[in-house]
Amino acid sequence: MDKLKHVLHPHRASRQRAVDRFRHWAVAFVVCNFNVDVGPEIELVHPPETPFSQADLSAICFNSFPERQQHDAAPPASSPGPPDPPDLVPFHFTLRNASPDVALASPCPPYGSPSHLHAAALFRQQLDRSTKRSFNQKTLVLVSNHPFTAFFLALLRHLTATGLLADPTALEAAASQMAAWPPPSVGRHELPFLGSLLVLDIPPHPAFPLQGLTTAPASSESSSLSGPASSASAQHAPAPIYAYEPVGHWAGLLRALPGGPADLHPLYEKLLLCEPVVVLSRSPRLCSDAVSCLLDLIRPVPYAGEARPYLTMQSDFFSAPASGNGSGSGPPRHYLVGITNPFLLGRVLSMAGSTPGHPKPFVLHLDDSCGYPNPYPSLSSSRSSGEPGTGHLSLHSEPNKGALAAHPATATAAADAALDLAVLTRRHFAELTAQFLAPLNRYFATRAPPPPPSPSPAFHTAAFLASLAKHGTSVRFRSGAGGAAAAATGARQRARDAVYGAFCQGPNFRAWVDMKVGLEKEAAAGLLGDGGGEKGG
Repeated sequence: MDKLKHVLHPHRASRQRAVDRFRHWAVAFVVCNFNVDVGPEIELVHPPETPFSQADLSAICFNSFPERQQHDAAPPASSPGPPDPPDLVPFHFTLRNASPDVALASPCPPYGSPSHLHAAALFRQQLDRSTKRSFNQKTLVLVSNHPFTAFFLALLRHLTATGLLADPTALEAAASQMAAWPPPSVGRHELPFLGSLLVLDIPPHPAFPLQGLTTAPASSESSSLSGPASSASAQHAPAPIYAYEPVGHWAGLLRALPGGPADLHPLYEKLLLCEPVVVLSRSPRLCSDAVSCLLDLIRPVPYAGEARPYLTMQSDFFSAPASGNGSGSGPPRHYLVGITNPFLLGRVLSMAGSTPGHPKPFVLHLDDSCGYPNPYPSLSSSRSSGEPGTGHLSLHSEPNKGALAAHPATATAAADAALDLAVLTRRHFAELTAQFLAPLNRYFATRAPPPPPSPSPAFHTAAFLASLAKHGTSVRFRSGAGGAAAAATGARQRARDAVYGAFCQGPNFRAWVDMKVGLEKEAAAGLLGDGGGEKGG
């Protein structure tokens, strides 16, 4: 019957094949318009036959518009890349996939998420005196089951370079070009897009650390040795975009932290232990960028909680089945979310207080120039609470922490210094995570391999803590106690065991072990490739 349909309707069959190839990368482009009479509404979906459920269309609509009006000025001078037009606000959000009729398939890893949809968005508000509210609001959204957020935002910027946000012809051309690309796979892809060449690097796992760090330019000596032709080609080669690189930029985000760089170490501990954290800001761009950068802090440990870069009051976050919540349904227990609505913050706090076994989240308040009081203390001031799991056992590395705090970009907007600070911040926490994981890697290396049916090596927390007491760790822990050196040493050891014990009992540890086992199996089967081959569209 299918063959007969292809014979009778060859153009329809060809169209469906193109849509299937497009779906290897994305589900659809969606244009949302804010209608003053009915609220957010879908103006355009491409491909038009995308079988979104009504629940998903509604979720995309409500997540596509800022809940609080604050014009996002141009990004900080320290941000890499050209600035966005002043009337465009880029941000991103995640929703659960409630569209069972949308076919998601990929012939090779990464396969994308079957349970979540990731959306990159460009929001525009333009003055229009002829309308009731004197301005128009539209958002262009690219929805995918792949979390290639930095790459998809780059696509949207190219797509809107002419100034048009909802051009059906441009959307059709973009989808047709994406359908001609090879499916996403591990390695480097050179992808033509609307007259430009984009270079995308896809690592074997989203939790690979230090993705997208800018590399130093070649020295003049090496350029001269390479010859003028090679130097010119290097200058015109597009910079690669890494699939899972953080969208935000630490040079700007550090200035939005209440306590500056000093807040990062206790916040890092909360993320490592998968404790709930809420990022509060007036801007969806700032809160979604912050969530993206915070997830990057603990790599190569995958974050196993529910990560929502931007939440609205209509979100399914509070009722739909959630991962990592310990019960299989209802609100999650482990999460990192970004919000802009104070009433939504009250709802999140109320949820934590009324749900047994759900700890109260820490609220990280960004952008203290918002114009309303900040009732939430910075992490630095909350560190002395003395309750387990609230950050009083924060791990740190004193010399690098001092380097972060003393860096000139914390007080100025000098571009070079700010870029150095962003690199320094990411490298510091990547090194700290490697130091933290070293005792666990050592412990696994001394264990016998599991029998064939076992998916992962056996692990016993008590045996690991005994190994940790014997061999130690290069990570330093605050003692939280003064007085004799022996008492301080004992306090540091108890802090060390508490943090490692909490980590080994948490969901991030299980995700990290699963990642290690999965990558080892894929490498043994030759599925990862060399990671350096280039694939063109």
